[in-house]
Order: sequence, then C-alpha cells, then structure tokens
Amino acid sequence: MLSFTPAKFGFLTDVAGPSIAQPIVKPHLLVFLRDDIFRQESVQFYLVELYGALLLVTRFGHHNDEDYGYDTFKFKVSALDVIKRELREINNLGDSTIFLGRNGASSVDSSKVTGVKPNHIYFTDDWVEEFDYVEGGGGRDMGAYNLENENIESFYPGLSLCRICPPTWVTPSFG
Repeated sequence: MLSFTPAKFGFLTDVAGPSIAQPIVKPHLLVFLRDDIFRQESVQFYLVELYGALLLVTRFGHHNDEDYGYDTFKFKVSALDVIKRELREINNLGDSTIFLGRNGASSVDSSKVTGVKPNHIYFTDDWVEEFDYVEGGGGRDMGAYNLENENIESFYPGLSLCRICPPTWVTPSFG
C-alpha cells in the first residue's frame, strides 16, 4: 500500500507488512520532496498506476472570485523511480488516459474504450472544501485536460451541483 503525505514536505511512503490479521507496518520513504507547493490550498495530489509505473499527478487550480470556487488550469504528471528515489516529469501518456476525482484515480487504455481520448486527464470537481461555500454546491470544475497542448475541454454540458458529494467516476470491468 502506498500513501502520500503532502503536509509541509511531500512524503511518498511504501507501507508493507506480512499477510497476517494484524500486519506489522514498516513505512519506507520512497521520495522526499522539498517544495512549497505542498502548502498551497489550490493544489491537489493523486497517485495512479499506469502499466506498472506509479505516477504522482498534481492538479493546479486558481480561486474563482465570481463563484468562490476553484478552477483547474493545469496538471503535472511525474513518474516515481523507486531505485533512484526521485520523480521525473512525463508529458505523454501514449494511448492511456487518467481519470481523477474525489473517489480516487485510475488509468485506462483509451484504444479499448469508445469515446475516451488518449493522452488526456479527465477530472471531476473534488475541491470538496468549497462545496459548502459555493452557491448551489460544487460540481462546476470538470473537464478533460490534453497533456499535449495543455487545453481543457468540457465533457459535460451542464452543472453537476451537489452539497453532499462530488461527481464520481465509475470504472467498469473491462475483463
């Protein structure tokens, strides 16, 4: 199991233990990131697996004074090298697509799914802290981010407003 602790510094740790009823948990630091980015409210982080590689996806937003919510404007994708204990930025997912939301992060091979664009990050509004303050609730910040040209396009024509829960991805079994 992997965990990411953004606190003051970014800690990405591997928590491993034997398969017993109460495993002994011994965290191992995989990468230590010293950056002010982890103290910013308008940044979110996700861990996602892509063809055996572990990716750290960073989502950047800016505060929208008009409706008091956040608007996503950029993503950064980095691959974790567990041997060198470092992250390297990647700018191309090939035929793969990443899905991000409050319920987690996942990746799919877009060539096997109709209507899903390759080299994109599909995201739902999961700035949950803003759901209580934005009129009508959250659900405005959704889109598909093209890693190649850094453009965001809408994939849902309306609003998915809700004060209780953010929009959620459902991943069907492709097996």
